Amino acid sequence: MRLEGLSEKIFLDRYAKKHPNGQLCKPGDTVLVLVKDDPKFPTKEVGVVTARQGNEVTVQLRGGDSVETTADKLVLPLEVTPTGMWNRLAESIASAEERPDKRVEWEGRFLDALQDWKLVPGGRIMAGAGASDELTLFNCYVVPSPKDSRGGIMTTLGDMTEIMARGGGVGMNLSSLRPRRAVVAGVNGSSSGSVSWGGLFSYATGLIEQGGSRRGALMIMLNDWHPDLLEFITVKQKMGEVTNANLSVCVSDAFMDAVKRDLEWELVFPDTKETGYDELWDGDLAKWRELGKRVVTYRKIPAREIWHVIMESAWRSAEPGVVFMERYNKQSNSWYFNPIVSTNPCFHPDTRISTEYGLIKISELFKLKAEEAFRIATDNRLVEQARVVNGRSYETPGVSIRQASVFFTGVKKTLSIELKNGMQLKVTPEHRIYTNSGWKEARELSQEDSVYIQSGEGLFARQDKLGETWGMFLGWLIGDGWLSKRGDIGMAFGKDDAEIIPLIIAAGEQLSGANAKLFERENGTFNLFWWRKAFRDKLLEIGVKAISAPKKSVPEQIFTSTKETVTSFLQALFCADGTVYDKDEMHRTVRLTSASMTLLRDVQQLLLNYGIHGQIYPRPKRDQAAFSYTTIDGEEKTYESNPFFELILSGNNIVVFHKEIGFKYIQRKQEALNRIARPSRKSEKFISKVSSISEADEEIPVFDIHEPVTNSLIAGGMVVHNCGEQGLPGWGVCNLSAVNLSQFYEAKRGDVDWDELAQVTQSAVRFLDNVIDKTPYHFEQNERNQKLERRIGLGTMGLAELMIKLGIRYGGEESIDFLDRLFGFIAKEAYLASSRLAAEKGSFPAFDADLYLQSGFMKELVAAYPEVGEAIRRDGIRNVTVLTQAPTGSTGTMVGTSTGIEPYFAFEYYRQSRLGYDKQLVPIAQQWLDEHPGEELPDYFVTAMSLSAEDHIRVQATIQRWVDSSISKTANCPADFTVEETKHLYELAYDLGCKGVTIYRDGSRDVQVLSAGEKEFSVKDVEKSDAESQEKAESPTEFEQTGNLTVPSTFTDTSSLENPVSMDKQYKRRPSVLRGATYKMNTPFGMAYITINDLDGSPAEIFLNVGKAGSDVFAMAEALGRVCSLFLRYGDHGSKVKLLVKHLKGIGGTGAIGFGPNRVESIADAVAKALEMHVEGGLEPLDVVFQSEIVSDELAAAQAGSNGTGAYPNYATDSETGSPRDHFKHKAEMEAHPDLCPSCGSATLMSIEGCKQCTVCGFSKCN
Repeated sequence: MRLEGLSEKIFLDRYAKKHPNGQLCKPGDTVLVLVKDDPKFPTKEVGVVTARQGNEVTVQLRGGDSVETTADKLVLPLEVTPTGMWNRLAESIASAEERPDKRVEWEGRFLDALQDWKLVPGGRIMAGAGASDELTLFNCYVVPSPKDSRGGIMTTLGDMTEIMARGGGVGMNLSSLRPRRAVVAGVNGSSSGSVSWGGLFSYATGLIEQGGSRRGALMIMLNDWHPDLLEFITVKQKMGEVTNANLSVCVSDAFMDAVKRDLEWELVFPDTKETGYDELWDGDLAKWRELGKRVVTYRKIPAREIWHVIMESAWRSAEPGVVFMERYNKQSNSWYFNPIVSTNPCFHPDTRISTEYGLIKISELFKLKAEEAFRIATDNRLVEQARVVNGRSYETPGVSIRQASVFFTGVKKTLSIELKNGMQLKVTPEHRIYTNSGWKEARELSQEDSVYIQSGEGLFARQDKLGETWGMFLGWLIGDGWLSKRGDIGMAFGKDDAEIIPLIIAAGEQLSGANAKLFERENGTFNLFWWRKAFRDKLLEIGVKAISAPKKSVPEQIFTSTKETVTSFLQALFCADGTVYDKDEMHRTVRLTSASMTLLRDVQQLLLNYGIHGQIYPRPKRDQAAFSYTTIDGEEKTYESNPFFELILSGNNIVVFHKEIGFKYIQRKQEALNRIARPSRKSEKFISKVSSISEADEEIPVFDIHEPVTNSLIAGGMVVHNCGEQGLPGWGVCNLSAVNLSQFYEAKRGDVDWDELAQVTQSAVRFLDNVIDKTPYHFEQNERNQKLERRIGLGTMGLAELMIKLGIRYGGEESIDFLDRLFGFIAKEAYLASSRLAAEKGSFPAFDADLYLQSGFMKELVAAYPEVGEAIRRDGIRNVTVLTQAPTGSTGTMVGTSTGIEPYFAFEYYRQSRLGYDKQLVPIAQQWLDEHPGEELPDYFVTAMSLSAEDHIRVQATIQRWVDSSISKTANCPADFTVEETKHLYELAYDLGCKGVTIYRDGSRDVQVLSAGEKEFSVKDVEKSDAESQEKAESPTEFEQTGNLTVPSTFTDTSSLENPVSMDKQYKRRPSVLRGATYKMNTPFGMAYITINDLDGSPAEIFLNVGKAGSDVFAMAEALGRVCSLFLRYGDHGSKVKLLVKHLKGIGGTGAIGFGPNRVESIADAVAKALEMHVEGGLEPLDVVFQSEIVSDELAAAQAGSNGTGAYPNYATDSETGSPRDHFKHKAEMEAHPDLCPSCGSATLMSIEGCKQCTVCGFSKCN
């Protein structure tokens, strides 16, 4: 097979094996010659050496031209066709087989898969396998975040350089580096910030030529909590700072929830003065918090503002990308052998969690909110800094409300933790509990440990089915009542409880519809009885049980009731069985007595949700003894007196009890409480020592919570850790190849050749697994990690071409079903192949079948294809992950098919790369046009730009279902795509469950890899057009009225690419007088005066005056006004004003002025707002200076610049306002306007002491 054009250039430049010394070329050799030595945009061409004299070489290019060059500008390939490379790859990768017969067998099978580009290995494999012992066969590496020190940064820089020099791309997260202006104590200075160090990594990347065939590739990420986040998002808007790296923001579910609910977002960083910072801090904020270390809040910003900045930057330059990291983690197959949490911690199903639904059991929470976010309470002491007074540390108690999710984790054994205050919690042994010495696994707790418990008011349900009347009735029923097995409902009252009896009777009648029977006993006590089956059934439904006193508990529905209902319940319960003890000043307590330990534990947890810490003590009765007796039936029985327990409140807990609950229904008890409810000097610590740890024998279903900010929650009243989720480990790799789907079309049946696709997929899995054993490892950590996981990434290319062959429109409804079937099939075959390989060679070392099959991805795969789950349980699996959808830009272009899972960019386009600027024709489209002359392409010939952005995202979401690792997909958008539309697109991607999203707005970068139109204007055409127009016109106005404008085409239809589009629109001549209004608006550059004049009832011209005359701001504002005026008066569009507002509104700069609807992002944004107000008509202009008739000669001179001053003319006075003719009288305002700093680009260049100086970067024009 011989390649042609750009395909041949890519193959010879990047992937063919080359002679180490290109200067040994001789006549007849095929070479790659550098014909344009531009450091940024070089051009290389393929040719044959025809003559050589010394170092001078003559090369005949493929196009027929000859060039004279020198030998040092030549690359001498040893492989000039793909066949030689395929043989090299098959032999090299098959050599990883241990047995000779297997090597022979698999060399043949690998060669079958590689031939005709059915399997296209990753670029590093093609370049390195069998060609060099130095080049890595992995496309990309994740290096650990650099240590926050100069030495740590230099170490990471060295690692990055070594990887790139051997052909690997590098990804890193810079969240470990302290933010800009943070103190660096060792040098008595401050940090330049993580973004500036990103510039260093970027600069080094630009210097590295990878394996002699391409520049270094770098991805830099930053987490959404880092204080440098806003600088990171916008850094590419500043020239020259980070130019050789792609940027992505790691966005959490918590951040997205804050965006949706318009909450503030904290930008935080560890306290660098903490003991052990240099050794312990590695960029993992959750891990830092787990260690109990302090975190400093740098800023609080509305999440929506940050989100807007991300969207605007993505709209401007397609960066940064957004990665929803938790989506990766929740789907990851390697979740369970995370280096920090070796096994997943879990809760007993009856564990109560403090949530927005009250104290709900986690098993019920899972039924209610599985796969959905909800709010929980977390303890502030995990994030608040301790105060140090006289050498002692004081923590600030309290509770914060955060977003979380719940999930089922399996069937496991639990153990029970009991505290000395009486609290109990059941968790799996490895679950971490927060103690006075930091996080500890439950199985490692001892009686020396003190466990943190909830230290403030938590959450209550917003509504319930009960209400305060039910709360009071149930409180007394649980305290001094019963539900007998005979069917009666009864309550007992003491001599001093008479005041509540009428309330209970009325409540009972309201709730049951029946009158109570009241009995007074001889000893002065009272009993109430109800006999009604429906009432009894209702009580059972609520959670009241027909049991004896030692087994009583709080009814289930009380736990999930509103605060008002719970308060009524506790008031009645304490009135029934509570006492106030005030023997002396030192022994002031409120007590609740019961024979049921369960009941008191329930009440204890309810009180904790108010921030009240009660402690339970056993109170055995004096002279407690058993006695025997004979029943009337003659049966002998033994009566054993039950012990009882007390829940005791003391200190400041009494004060909170008095304020929140009290003894509402018994006056004497309330008066006693009033006497003792005084603040105590001793603050409540909200901790309790461990009493005992005991294991349970049975295995039960268990659950867990994920809270991404503090990685903690309150469960059973105790402060505990949540599910520990981490990203990919450091030294993770991309081990890539792609199945070329375009080669699996069976023309006879008009369908996919499913059998052949299955065979190649299975061979590809073994091929990539062998790569792990063949690649050279230059870092011990990398080898250890990869051989622990054996991670591979099989993807696809040629999807768009296959769908065209099938007649399926990419992005249409039919395509969604087809894609689901196709990629599900590939996933099934790949996983079955990896399982069969495990049966032969063994599973990856960290494999555990039960845990592996619990990942989010595996649950979905096994549900669709049960045979995969059966195979893995029987034989294991060789690779932790199997599938990755890489972009395959270069390899797909070389092969001549559509890249990755993308549609064709266009059917005729131009590609800019380090090889030059090349015109590309899509063969399948050209073939169809040749076979159907004069016809247009069918609708299933779609291009990236003809699809809606929503279509792109829905395709990604469908394919992602069947991809266990990363997925590369770009949502291409037209040039007029707005910031608001960008925002909608990103939020759609999040809602559809995408792991990340990247958009590309056509023309949003100065240089783009692919473009539909030609690179440059035709100078001759422009000159000709100008000349013709000048011949017809005697004035600029007449020229604008009749002239033709010639522009290059950017349409993707091939029929429109041959000829430039001619736009012949009528220019509206300006009458001598126009009426309009001037709007005074504050902008980031100072006060702006925006004059909008109407022609035929619609805005026709705009004048802007901002800043001092002669300043850059003034000049740019004047230019903006002229361009807007030209646009408004050129042609009869019908909706030009709306279009102009759409494109100007929301454009941001270095700052913003105002809030809400009055917020102005920039001068352009101010123009958009003024236009909106102007056309709405019903609104008064913002501080209208005057409405005027404008003298046309002066304005025309100003717009054309013929007066030579660059200033605006004077304005006529309006007879009603009486304003001066020159409304630019606000001299003081104008002088205060900032100008643009030529150094940092900020609007902060001010005149200070007679010299223009920048207040941000310090630039001075006097220095």
